[in-house]
Amino acid sequence: MTKRCKCVVAASIFCTALWSQQTIASRLDSIIEEIKLGHYGTAQAATTSVRLAIEAELQGPLPNRVSGPQTRAAGNADEVILRFNEARAEYAARNLASALSDIAVASKALSALAGMRTPQQTADSDVAEAESKNHPHFWHQAALSAYTAGRFDNALESSFKEIDMLRAGFYRFGSAGALISQRAWTLNGMIMLAKNDIPSAKTALANSALEAPTEPVHLLTPAMALAKELLGRGERKAVSTFLEECRRLTDSPRIAEWKKAVDSGQTPDFGSAARVM
Repeated sequence: MTKRCKCVVAASIFCTALWSQQTIASRLDSIIEEIKLGHYGTAQAATTSVRLAIEAELQGPLPNRVSGPQTRAAGNADEVILRFNEARAEYAARNLASALSDIAVASKALSALAGMRTPQQTADSDVAEAESKNHPHFWHQAALSAYTAGRFDNALESSFKEIDMLRAGFYRFGSAGALISQRAWTLNGMIMLAKNDIPSAKTALANSALEAPTEPVHLLTPAMALAKELLGRGERKAVSTFLEECRRLTDSPRIAEWKKAVDSGQTPDFGSAARVM
């Protein structure tokens, strides 16, 4: 292939990727406008389409830096709009996992606003979707919905289905795979705690730091919800060991700060990293 042809092909690929990003950005803008108009059902349908489009991108190589998903609860229209704006910014920055997480939480809030589903109905719907798609992301959402609805046995079943797929090598994209695995085991441990199974929760905490990328991810903040809960139950040594292992996941200075606090008998402020996701 000539140098000119290579340049044309590269330009074509770049333009296709840019078109895709602009399309999803415009979809998110349209969803925000529908929410402002109170058209929650229409916004919900469009949200599903966007989720699937971004999920399709997760099938390919991901960027080197993927920020940790944020999972602040969204309860009213203004908060849902804020959440979609965050997802738009995260998608533009190519933080696909974070964008998906924000959209997923906003989607559930839209359902509540429209009065379409109770938490139990959401759990039923999400597990049906997971069975249909048979993809780690959907099994994670099914586990999270069941956990939120208080169906801990169902949540655990979905959680292990996600973990089994990850163990089988579903994701092999370095930092993204490490992030997804860490998030999966964290939710698994939170479910174990809800079932008062502290030994299994501690095992989940340890497992969540095992899948490390080749090099620590720049400023990535691992999920800390399980670490916070176990620390509150006196499992200081397990949390300290976990934080030490997290150094292989990220170069974030907060890890060292948190470990120092834990080792000195204090309880660090994990901030947004302690949200259940």
